[in-house]
This record gives sequence, C-alpha cells and structure tokens, in this order.
Amino acid sequence: MALQLNMKDSIEEEDDVMSGSELLQLLKGNMESKQDEEEGRGETWVFKNPECRTWFRKQIKKKVCFVYRATPELKHIFTAALRNSDAIVGVTGEGLGDARALSEADVGFAMGKDGCDAAKDHSDVIMMDDRFETLNTAIRFGRNI
Repeated sequence: MALQLNMKDSIEEEDDVMSGSELLQLLKGNMESKQDEEEGRGETWVFKNPECRTWFRKQIKKKVCFVYRATPELKHIFTAALRNSDAIVGVTGEGLGDARALSEADVGFAMGKDGCDAAKDHSDVIMMDDRFETLNTAIRFGRNI
C-alpha cells in the first residue's frame, strides 16, 4: 500500500515496516499499564525504566515508518509510547476501539459522518466530513494559528 501511495520508493527497504503484532509484543516488553491520574485519561502505558525509553527512541521511533494490521490496543500503547518519548501525537479514528488512542493523543481527530459517539467524545477535533483531504487542511491551518 505504501508503494501504491508513493510513500515508499521500493520494497527492499524493509527496516521501516513492522507488523502490528510484532510491534505490540516489543512495546509490551518495555512498557507497563498504569492509571493516569494527572490528566484523567484512565488506563495508560508508561516505560518500565529510562533504558526502555531510550530503546524506543533509537529502535522504533527513528526507524519505523509503517505499521500494518494495527489493533486498537496497539494504537493506544503506541500513542502512549510516542507521547512518553516527547513527541507531539495526532491520531485519527472513527470506531469504539479508537477511543483510547484518541484520548491518549495530544490531538485526536474523529470522523464526524461515520464515526461513533465514543470516538467523537474522546477526540479534540471532529471532522464534518470523513475525507482525509479535510484532515490535511485542518492540520495545515492549525499549524498556522
């Protein structure tokens, strides 16, 4: 798919592609579940120790560009990992499974037409149509404010 969208030059570059199940296993080995009492997000994920955070920055954050077959659980833990590594995270979603990742993100974008109410309740921005072109425009204008 990344080749078809011209986001990737060739199939030989496999270092930046990872399956969702493989990434989830790696993240669960370096993170632990915790209740977020500061921001009231409910269950969140944190790195077990500073070495795990350094591992994530060097091995995952700098290398992995594409994740395929991502589950809602992976979206949530990956969003938490990015936030805990000082990244600004935006997440799009429309289903009930996306609600945790949407609330974990710095900015959550829910699809307004076909998105479920739980996704809309946990997001910061609700798109009035479900087109990614609109999302791109919203991000561009948001960066200028």
